[in-house]
Amino acid sequence: MCTPQCIVEKLADLAFLKAVKEGKYVLHYEKNLGKLKDEIKNLNDRRECIDIEVREAMDGGEEIMPDVKTWLTIVDSMKTDVDQLIQPSTAMGNMHCIACTCPNLKLRYQLSKQAEQKIPDVKELTEKGHFDRISQPKPPPPELEFPSDENYVNLDSRTQIFNNIVDALKDPKLPEPEAWVLFKKKVGNYLESQPELTTIGHKVCNKCKGLPVAINALGEALKGKSNFAWHDALVKLERYELMDIEGFDASVGASLRLSYDLLKSPNAKSCFLLCCLFREDAEIPIGDLTRHCLARRLLSQNPRTVEEVRNSVLTVIDTLKSASLLSNGRHGNVVKIHDIIRDVGISIAHEENAFFVEHGALHWPENPIDGPPYSAISLISAKLEALPTKLTCPKLRTLIYENSKLSDLEVPDEFFSEMTQLSVLILTRMHMRSSLGKLANLRMLYLIECHLPDIAILWNLRKTLEVLNLQGSGIEVLPPEIGQLTSLRVLDLEECDKLNVIPRGVISNLMNLEELYFPETFYEWDATTDKKHDTNTSNNLSLEELRRSLTRGQLTVLHIHIPDVMLLPKEVLKFENLKRFRISVGFKFTKYEDFPGTRVLKHKGISLRNEFIPLVYKAEVLYLSRIKGLKKVLHDRSVRNGFLDLKYLEVTSCDDDFEYLLGEPKSSVQSQGQISLQSFNKLIVLLVDNCKLKYLFSPTTARGLVHLEQLEVRSCEILEGIIGFEGQNDVNDHVVEVKFGKLKKLILKNLPNLVSFHVKKEKTQTTMGSSSSHPQPLFNEEVAFPALEYLTIDYMPNMTEIWDKKPRQESEKETQSFYKLRVITVEGCNQLVYVLPPCMLPQLQNVQELSIYHCGELEVIVSKELKENEAADNDIIVFHQLKKLVFWNLPKLKSLYTGTQVIFSDKVAFPSLKDLTICGLPKIKEIWDNQPLPKPGKDAESFYKLSYFRVEKCLQLVYVFPSYMLPQLQHLEELMIRDCEDLKEVVSKELKDKKVIHNDIVFPQLKATYLWNLPNLERFFTETQLFFSDKVAFPVLLDIDLDEDLKFLWNGTSTKEVSMEDAFPVLKETELTDELEFLLNGTSTNEECGTSGKENDHNDGEED
Repeated sequence: MCTPQCIVEKLADLAFLKAVKEGKYVLHYEKNLGKLKDEIKNLNDRRECIDIEVREAMDGGEEIMPDVKTWLTIVDSMKTDVDQLIQPSTAMGNMHCIACTCPNLKLRYQLSKQAEQKIPDVKELTEKGHFDRISQPKPPPPELEFPSDENYVNLDSRTQIFNNIVDALKDPKLPEPEAWVLFKKKVGNYLESQPELTTIGHKVCNKCKGLPVAINALGEALKGKSNFAWHDALVKLERYELMDIEGFDASVGASLRLSYDLLKSPNAKSCFLLCCLFREDAEIPIGDLTRHCLARRLLSQNPRTVEEVRNSVLTVIDTLKSASLLSNGRHGNVVKIHDIIRDVGISIAHEENAFFVEHGALHWPENPIDGPPYSAISLISAKLEALPTKLTCPKLRTLIYENSKLSDLEVPDEFFSEMTQLSVLILTRMHMRSSLGKLANLRMLYLIECHLPDIAILWNLRKTLEVLNLQGSGIEVLPPEIGQLTSLRVLDLEECDKLNVIPRGVISNLMNLEELYFPETFYEWDATTDKKHDTNTSNNLSLEELRRSLTRGQLTVLHIHIPDVMLLPKEVLKFENLKRFRISVGFKFTKYEDFPGTRVLKHKGISLRNEFIPLVYKAEVLYLSRIKGLKKVLHDRSVRNGFLDLKYLEVTSCDDDFEYLLGEPKSSVQSQGQISLQSFNKLIVLLVDNCKLKYLFSPTTARGLVHLEQLEVRSCEILEGIIGFEGQNDVNDHVVEVKFGKLKKLILKNLPNLVSFHVKKEKTQTTMGSSSSHPQPLFNEEVAFPALEYLTIDYMPNMTEIWDKKPRQESEKETQSFYKLRVITVEGCNQLVYVLPPCMLPQLQNVQELSIYHCGELEVIVSKELKENEAADNDIIVFHQLKKLVFWNLPKLKSLYTGTQVIFSDKVAFPSLKDLTICGLPKIKEIWDNQPLPKPGKDAESFYKLSYFRVEKCLQLVYVFPSYMLPQLQHLEELMIRDCEDLKEVVSKELKDKKVIHNDIVFPQLKATYLWNLPNLERFFTETQLFFSDKVAFPVLLDIDLDEDLKFLWNGTSTKEVSMEDAFPVLKETELTDELEFLLNGTSTNEECGTSGKENDHNDGEED
């Protein structure tokens, strides 16, 4: 055991301690990576739980909440970052120095430090993955109607069966929020007594994808069964043999089968079975379904156009959605099929149409002995080492094979020789040879990420091939023979990033081409004949040739990037016939510009030529940047149907001076405003950045934005209001409220002259009205936000109030403005003195996060109004849902509530608060009152859920917690204190407080504590002479990082003789911190880097 004298002796060399502090990253290389892996595993586990709830909600026809979508996106990004750190870490960390055999310490240091920095971010993201609501109901669909004729008899038994089907497929909520809970409940205590089945149980449950009817049926089937029965069930689920599981309730499959049988349309049945060929849990592109149906002639024996087939597919999809056999995807261009429904569909397809589907295949299938030969095969495998020399499938019409290994597989020359009926071929990551020429009936060919040494062999398919997709292949030159594919309707070259030569004449020779997809990286456009160009320019495709193809009127879909307006031909490109397009002019699309749509246009840094104006009018998604003449396009619209389908609009850095960006068009006067009510009324997202605007909307236009969900306005320096006023109509005393009924996210940033969101006007005798010269609150009674969830206000230096002090008169809570607000962020508002007026508190009871940064004049958060009807002094303000609170760089902040002298007093309660950050409050001396608070009611208990607390740069703070707060800190897991110059102790016991007695202080959940740059810190608790003593215990502390200036850490002279091991039992076992290890145990590092590194890694591996 280490004595106090030994500890004091080890504190002499502070320089050495500094080196040790940096050296901990090298010594704990393996441990830090291990901790990061543990945290990312926790995050993955949380992600799986959320995924289950999301799928359950989507299958039940509900829409996912925006914060859940945002969290899932951030998780994906975080997982990618961590994977990039972890994957190369083993190889890099084991590299050796040039001059010796010791590990490469520099690389170990960098990786270890990066891992340690990632750990709190991953942990915080995991903690944020708890949501009160995952989804919300969509508007109810029309009543399901199945076709029947006049002779149909509605029997009671059929009605009951039908109702059972509908109940099963609507997928109602689980009695518990997670599928695993329901599964365990159904299985009973069996899993508890068989812990080795937990892993396989999770896999079985996950296969149900949250569908309660399947979870209940599988749980009942497996209850009390032996281990091999569980393994057998999982294998059958993986092979889509759901109905073959012993004990599985056959009525479940029968219900799903009956919903298929009730489909009267053969087209609907064919399309449903086609969806079963796609990956499990896939989002199925409607474009791919269209191409399959075109090539297989499923919906029409003689389709005239691809567009005709697409319309038929969309019609069938609506039928399948009504029958609950398909569901909506993330956007309108894709659909989904629930995995259990897909399993039943695969069984039907195998039985009726001889489909074979196996994703995770170990070998190639052979035709069944006692049944018809396969008509469709869909395989995904990473384990097949080779393809068979020949696949004998004379009736095969569709072959889909995805090689999920990174390396290509060779396709033998005779592989396709016995597939004479093949009409659809989809291959991924294959090395192709010349055997394709033998497929005389092939209409659709996908060669995804394939190695194509010679694709001139496609010439043999010139009379039949209608769809060719070379997406992601490594071709550099498109062979001229492609131009001889006279039947080709669809040519997809997207993601062919190495393609730099498309010979002249190839595209224009494709007389039947309807859909053309260029890679966005294709820059090698030849100059048109009427432009000067370098004599070295190759005979590449030019936009003049594309103009001729467009002029024929056959081309209806075009994806293209035009890097320079100088490449455009003299005669205009005729885009009028395009029904779908993704066109970028000037700059390519970035990875963030991914809002879904079938008509997408990006135009940046180039004058808007006339041929692009029709695309602007019919677009669903518009990115417009640095464009001259935009004002004329937006306002002087002669086209009556402009902007009717626009869902996403982003306007940045436009030089035109606007009074209104989206104001009243001139034609609205002639048509009594009808056009203004139609234009933009499908708009979902509007982003405006760095534009010269006085106002964003007129009131009439604003009232028409009934679908707007996201509004972001940034860096518009002259902007006075989001909504202006329209002259005489706005001068009346009665003002019609503008309600943004679906707006969920609002960001207002860097708007130095903004007066108000909806600017009030002054009446004068000489003018109709003008904006008021008096300060106005940002939000007043003239505008309402009943759906708003996220609000960010950043750098509005002239704003003095956010909300009007006058209470709004509204009846029901659900329709109140701001009632659904969950996240508030306020930053850089230097005239703001307070944030919330008391009248707003009832409307903000659902706020979960409140963050306030860099507001130089802010004195109080909730401003107390001195009125006759104000709340009595003994009333408590309760933020019931607030989970995260951040105060950052607020130099004048004195208290949270007017009339109190500390940040937190008995006037305000936070029963749900988990995350608290206080940084840059130089004037505060106390965070909590040093007198015990009166015990509140249960619904007003504060800080009992606090798990993370950070206090920083509070220069006059003397202590952090008063001792009476300790019972409220029992869930505290992480404590960070830094840069507080006057801080003397962490927990303070006032001598006058004789009623509060703490003989032993225990932080039962504290896992990490960081104490940095605290020059006057003397002790952890008032009653201890040294920093740590027998008075304070940390039973689960894993990580401690202390300032090197701390001189006296441990008091072992008490009568109890409590050792370091008693106070830090977990820390002793894991040895996470070099400084503490050295100071308490007298351990030092070896001088030889190689020995030190290896021994430390070995120890870490054993103890982790």
